[in-house]
Amino acid sequence: YQDPLNHYSAQLDLAKQEIVVYRVANGNRIRLEREDDLELDPDAWHSLKVFQEQGVIRVYLGGIRVFAERDRMPRISANVGLWTSGDSTVLFDDFRIEDEMEDPPKAGGSPAPKP
Repeated sequence: YQDPLNHYSAQLDLAKQEIVVYRVANGNRIRLEREDDLELDPDAWHSLKVFQEQGVIRVYLGGIRVFAERDRMPRISANVGLWTSGDSTVLFDDFRIEDEMEDPPKAGGSPAPKP
């Protein structure tokens, strides 16, 4: 998320039984991928994971990869958020953000130097 006019959105809609990934660029919403006919229980918990790494956005639902889409936009620092719409009742649990671009610590515990 950069701002309301520039962001990505993964939307799980249990009423429509679909999951969709959008890119919003300069206010124009572009559907990157859509999967429908999911047959999910609207009263159950569902795990949604989104990974954006090395130019690919991967979306998992219940631990199963739903789709992977190449991201052609350059990667820049941005924010992450959660969003719901309409009369949805939504609970979030175990929300995590991990930056895979950072180098792991080397032996001795100190981080690797940045170029």
